[in-house]
Amino acid sequence: VENCLVIGNSCGMYGGGVYIDTNCGKLVNCTVANNTCAGSGGGGLFVMGGTARAYNCIVWGNAAPKDANPHAPDIKILNDGNPSSYLYNCISRSGAGTEGLAVDPEFTDAAAGDYTLRPNSPAIDAGSDERYACSATVDFAGNPRRVGTIDIGCYEVDTTVLACGLTASQTEIFVGESVTLTATVRGGRGNLAYAWAALEQDGVTLSDGGEEVTATFSKAGRYGFRLTVTDSQAAEPVSAVREGYVYVVPRTVQVALGDDLQTVVNAAIDGQELVLAEGRHVVPSEVTIDRGVRIVGPGYDRCAIAYEGSTTRVLYVNHPDAVVSGVTITGGKVMTRSVYGCGVWIGANGGTVTNCFITGNNSNEYYLFGGGVGLTGDKALLTHCIVCSNKVSTSTSYGGGICMSAGTVDTCLVFDNSSSYGGGGLAFHNQITFGKVLDVRNSTFARNTATSYGGGVYYGAATVAKVKNCLFAGNVADNDPTLGAPEWSPNSRVTAADYANVTNQTSSCAFYAANPVGEGSVAVAQPFEDPSSCDFHLLAGNDAVDAGAWYEGIADDLDGKARDGTPDIGCYELDKSQFTCSFAISPEAAFNDQPVAFTPTVQNSPENLT
Repeated sequence: VENCLVIGNSCGMYGGGVYIDTNCGKLVNCTVANNTCAGSGGGGLFVMGGTARAYNCIVWGNAAPKDANPHAPDIKILNDGNPSSYLYNCISRSGAGTEGLAVDPEFTDAAAGDYTLRPNSPAIDAGSDERYACSATVDFAGNPRRVGTIDIGCYEVDTTVLACGLTASQTEIFVGESVTLTATVRGGRGNLAYAWAALEQDGVTLSDGGEEVTATFSKAGRYGFRLTVTDSQAAEPVSAVREGYVYVVPRTVQVALGDDLQTVVNAAIDGQELVLAEGRHVVPSEVTIDRGVRIVGPGYDRCAIAYEGSTTRVLYVNHPDAVVSGVTITGGKVMTRSVYGCGVWIGANGGTVTNCFITGNNSNEYYLFGGGVGLTGDKALLTHCIVCSNKVSTSTSYGGGICMSAGTVDTCLVFDNSSSYGGGGLAFHNQITFGKVLDVRNSTFARNTATSYGGGVYYGAATVAKVKNCLFAGNVADNDPTLGAPEWSPNSRVTAADYANVTNQTSSCAFYAANPVGEGSVAVAQPFEDPSSCDFHLLAGNDAVDAGAWYEGIADDLDGKARDGTPDIGCYELDKSQFTCSFAISPEAAFNDQPVAFTPTVQNSPENLT
């Protein structure tokens, strides 16, 4: 396939624009843009392998929100193979392949469907005939295919004709910042003179200059620019205009009750902070956070993002620099099979949810993974959150509180969640292939319920998971026949290899009413201050105190208290400087004529005790 423009297509699984099967074809000097893949197989191009090849192609501006491969969202190689074997002299956002470029191809006006190249495009003269030469003599528009070195993509630029273009060092910035505007001229023969003008005069100042000028912005808005170039040997000057080219926003935006949160997110840029007003922010549908913004609430006890419908989750976070903090996330009701997260899904590209309360989310659909939270990207992070009273209600669903195939859960309290199959609190599941990062640490799982396997945690098929410094107590799994019941379960097959996997993946954890598993793990008596009142702080003297493993970068506990050199197991660190007492009961259940022993524990006591 040569000299073709592939735009505006979509697919469910592989190759939103182009699918090249094994040993079946070559894509040469094509432009593949603005296509979408709903699955995980490349928004623009999927390469099956073998002798499939792409040469001198632009694959840009495509979408694949579920694709976590290193070359997403534009390109996917089967089994994440080495793109240098299949792609040559191509432009994409990942720069994949031999002599690949990760640069904006500078389409003339993609929004209007014009995918020709601006005079400043890096695709001009950047192609190669060395490995495979395009056989066409004209480009997609019927112009000569080679004017000097062949261009990348389906259009060729005649560099002998006088033309100019302009680029900005940044196109999205904050009020008070500056950008550098740079001119590019093709086909010039004499002395060149440059004249710059802002299309909007209010809010922007241009410095004096020639080939480069500086634009400084004092107000938010969209700003366009005109460049006029005069060549001493040309009869007429040439101009380039870019309307609305630089987008300027304030660093912080206040989001009032009643504002459409998705509209606010869509108007934001990376690094911007969206501050939610106190109260209940009701969203009419799932809010997708696909840019590096911070959504900040005043505290989860004062602010909620709530969905009040019956068909979808509340939030989908899918950018490594996106952050959601200080809110309650509630009301998600997913009615679609084989998806993650009823409350919030942190997707393939990652993101952080921190200091949030995630509650009251559920699904009764089959193959649902994570009543409260789903994590499917190595850069997905759930930290310092409370995940409570979420559920998945079918026999093929996993993780009442959390389900993850990749990512990290750190310093969270997970309690009173339920699953009708496995993992009342947490389940590992590979409906999306397990990532390289699958870590759970310093968290407490209590009073969660699973009908079949693992009231606290269900390991499933995970072989790369690392569960460290976690406390499992009071979880329920009445029908679980495994050795870890009711707190943990390897999976439904229950083989020796499954138990070995759990042993290798677990360390320095504490288990109540279940066999401890993993190096450094311990069995504990009832560990909590007052679980009937949802107080899951540790009792003084419990064997979970000082039983964790220290590591570099260990986070403060859920209350913000620093961990000491011998950290406690679970999400809370006991304040060992205070005078406290507690007692243990043995046995905890007895017949009416059976003696019971009460053993006190005192911490930091004065000399005389009564």
